[in-house]
Amino acid sequence: MYEMTWHLIEGEAGCEFAVEHHCAAVVVDALRASATAAVLLDAGATDLLVVGDMADAYTLKETYPDALLFGERGGLPPERFDGGNSPRDVAGVSGRRVIFTTTTGSGRMVACWGAAAVLTGTTVNASAAVAAAASYGKDVVLIPAGLVILEDLKPSS
Repeated sequence: MYEMTWHLIEGEAGCEFAVEHHCAAVVVDALRASATAAVLLDAGATDLLVVGDMADAYTLKETYPDALLFGERGGLPPERFDGGNSPRDVAGVSGRRVIFTTTTGSGRMVACWGAAAVLTGTTVNASAAVAAAASYGKDVVLIPAGLVILEDLKPSS
């Protein structure tokens, strides 16, 4: 029987490890990108096209003119975007393709291209993300998109 190992490796190093070792990658940008992505899909977005930079977002918009642009730079929706990087901004996405880019989280997802699977996880989809990651039968890398603070790793008392 295969014994799955779960790794916690932050940032770009986690992405590189997931690709190099063909693991399932779970990018955790807990406060924003992961939650927004999950809520966009829950609200009925048909596709979530994740890109790391603005140029790719605008290029995809030319390819898919009916798609909606969602995301942020510096915490604010860029020019010509339909929504920001907040779960509160998901109105009107049902049945629509969404192009999604953020300062950190989406870049980490793109950097995991080539891993066995690329998932995003946060409190709103934690159970589903864990179950999906485990279903691949590969080692799993949990990748905090930003910095891990040592206090975050302490068991609660």
